[in-house]
Amino acid sequence: MKSRKKVVRRAPRYARLSRLESLEVGRSPNFEQLEARRPPGMIGRPLRLRGQRLESRLVLANLLVDNPLDTVVASELSLRQAIAQANLDAAAGISDTIAFDASLASQTITLTQGPLELNGTGAGTITIDGGGQMAVSGNSQTGVFTVDSGAQVSIAGLTIEDGNSTSGGGIDNEGTLTVTNSTLSGNEAVDEGGGIYNASGSSLTVSNCTLADNSAEDGGGIDNEGTLTVTNSTIANNSGSQGGGLANLLNGSATLNNTIVAANTAVTGPDVSGAFISQGNNLTGATDGSSGWVGADLTGTRRPARSTPGASGQLRRPDANDGAVARESRY
Repeated sequence: MKSRKKVVRRAPRYARLSRLESLEVGRSPNFEQLEARRPPGMIGRPLRLRGQRLESRLVLANLLVDNPLDTVVASELSLRQAIAQANLDAAAGISDTIAFDASLASQTITLTQGPLELNGTGAGTITIDGGGQMAVSGNSQTGVFTVDSGAQVSIAGLTIEDGNSTSGGGIDNEGTLTVTNSTLSGNEAVDEGGGIYNASGSSLTVSNCTLADNSAEDGGGIDNEGTLTVTNSTIANNSGSQGGGLANLLNGSATLNNTIVAANTAVTGPDVSGAFISQGNNLTGATDGSSGWVGADLTGTRRPARSTPGASGQLRRPDANDGAVARESRY
């Protein structure tokens, strides 16, 4: 009769490891915590770790401008150079944020080589963040920004001034553009969109912005032929032949909310021209030649009542207590 060897049963490896002192990597649970989470009937079975496929994600990069000139300076990065790199990255699916070195605060970049062209037509988004401290000027010689079809661009905290072009003195947009917390002033276009021209098939979102002292044949502040949304903004003291502040033409779609369009001048539609979609709480001056305003809007005001600059430099929209004064200034 053969003797049987004594079999020593060892606990599974995961059980032995669970008796070790817990080692944390970041906030990963230790093995005892994993064991406690096992469903009934799984005790004693080896752990199986399974990988999970993640969705594709865009790589983010940052470009820091430290050259205030529109020319190349060794070992420094100009805004034009940063945009050229961002265009390449956007086409490769990389989203760049262009920011400005603190040493450039309160300075103006004056363009000497034509408008800055954003033409990165890919999955990446190009963001230019001026931090509320930077200005870019066309020096009354050139447009400031052009956004090509297919490009996705966001501009924030920037002053865009003294642009001069056939269309879109400040910005000529044919892509998808968002402008926030920015000022466009002193820009001029021969034909349309002194401040911004939004072409047919393009998308423009304007939020918390001021457009003032711009001029064009159509749409001194903004000329829209695509899809436009304006929120919490002021469009004032612009001029043109049609739609001194804002013109919505050629079947464009223009939505306004909590926005002032007043004190502009034009032969037709001094403040606004075209059909609009109002989401309410807008203050609009002369509305002849326009439609779409609702009861929550204040219309027919020659200029914003009791308008005072806010923290961002924008005119303050009258509140409910200002209504009587605003109505007294109607034509």
